[in-house]
Amino acid sequence: RWERMEALDAHLRSCRPSCSLLGSTVRLQALHPGSQPTSPDESPLEVERRRAPLPAFTLSRPSALRPAGFDGLPPEERPAGPGGAADEEEAEAAEEEVLAARAALERQFALQAASGVVPPPPPPPPNVRVVESVAGASTEPAAVLASTMEWWRGYYSTVHRLFGHRQRRVVCSAGSAEEVFASFWSEAARLFGDVDAAALPAGVSALCEPDDALSSLLVVAGEAAELDAYRAVRQNLALALALLGLAESFTLSAFHPRDTFELRVEEDGSRTWTVTLPHPLVHIVKRKSEK
Repeated sequence: RWERMEALDAHLRSCRPSCSLLGSTVRLQALHPGSQPTSPDESPLEVERRRAPLPAFTLSRPSALRPAGFDGLPPEERPAGPGGAADEEEAEAAEEEVLAARAALERQFALQAASGVVPPPPPPPPNVRVVESVAGASTEPAAVLASTMEWWRGYYSTVHRLFGHRQRRVVCSAGSAEEVFASFWSEAARLFGDVDAAALPAGVSALCEPDDALSSLLVVAGEAAELDAYRAVRQNLALALALLGLAESFTLSAFHPRDTFELRVEEDGSRTWTVTLPHPLVHIVKRKSEK
C-alpha cells in the first residue's frame, strides 16, 4: 500500500541527520504504482514521476553528475539540471519538508514511543566526583559483549535468568548510524522468523544466535556510541516502530552509559558518581502475537 510505503519513506528520511552518507552524498526516492501527492502544492508531473510498476526505493549520488569546478561556483552561476542550482533548491525544500514532518511525527507518536526513550540523567551534585568507568574499554567484539553482559546480568538478572538462553547478541563495532539502523531491522526480521532477512552489515558480529530467539541485544561500539548521535538513532527507532505500526509487535528499550550513573560510597566515605554500563545498547523484544 502507498500509505505504508509513504510511512517507511518518512522514517528513512528522518534518519538522515544521524547518517554520514544518506541525505548528503546519497539521496533517497520512493517509487510506487499508487503514489499520491505528498503536499497540496506538489505538481502532477512530480507525482507521475514517482509512479512505477512495482514499489521500490532508489538511492542516487547526484554529486557524481556535477561538472568539473561545480563546487567552486556560487549558487546563482551553477548550471541547471542534476547537481545545479535548481536541484539544490529542490533538495533544500525537501529537507525543510522532512524536518517539519519529523517534528509532527514526534508530537504524534511521543506517547506510544515513550517506553523506548530514556530521559537524560540529572547532573550530579557539585560535591561529588564523576567517574567515566568506560575509558579505554576494548572495542574487540567479544570483549565488548562480555563487559556489556556483565552489566546486563547484574541489572536485569531476572530477565536474563528466564530468557537469556533465547536472546540474540550482536556487536556493532564500527557503530555508524547506518550500521545500527541496518542491524536493528535485520534483527527485527529475524525475530519474526524471516529466513531471508538481509545479512548483517560488515563490521557487525553476531556472537549468540539461538534458533528460537525472542529478543536481540545490539551493543554499539563506534561513532554512534557518542551520546547525541546515539540518542538521535534511538529516537528514530522508537518513532519508526510507532510510525510503521509495529509498536504492538516489538518492545524497545535502550541505554547509554551516560544514563547509568550510580552513586558509590568509597572506603574513605567519599561519594563518586560512576558510569556502570560500558557500551550503549539497544534491546528489542518480540511481543507474543494474539491469535
